[in-house]
Amino acid sequence: MSYKTNYFTQIVRLLLCGLLTLLFVGSGCYDEEEDCTHRPIWKDCYSYEPGEGLVEVSVTLNTGNPWVVVKLYENDIEDDILILTDTLTVSGKNYTLSVGRYSGSALYLVGIDTVLAIDGDRITTDHESYCEGDCWHVNNAELNLVLLL
Repeated sequence: MSYKTNYFTQIVRLLLCGLLTLLFVGSGCYDEEEDCTHRPIWKDCYSYEPGEGLVEVSVTLNTGNPWVVVKLYENDIEDDILILTDTLTVSGKNYTLSVGRYSGSALYLVGIDTVLAIDGDRITTDHESYCEGDCWHVNNAELNLVLLL
């Protein structure tokens, strides 16, 4: 019995050592010869600057509002550059748009009153430089047009 337990323990130790080695090797080690850092193997990114991202819109659906009319604007809502109007029958939807600033509005009916929810955000990009080249990321926009009462 001790032979099997000892063999099992050795296999577990070997697997753990291999896993730790992989983590350290792929963790973005500095390369003195090239004067740069290697990209970690778990970094997921673009090698070029992305031109678009997502605008993630959230709304409230209830018995008084089984659908919600959403309007998306380029820049601030006050600039009145309407880019799309959509009627949502789900509580969230994503729109693929160019990098930039966006705002949105959602129209709700509460009793006999009309309530307008407004929010704004921007799609941005950022990057890190590695030995293998640039590593670009997209920061998506989130518009919270949920009804707050």
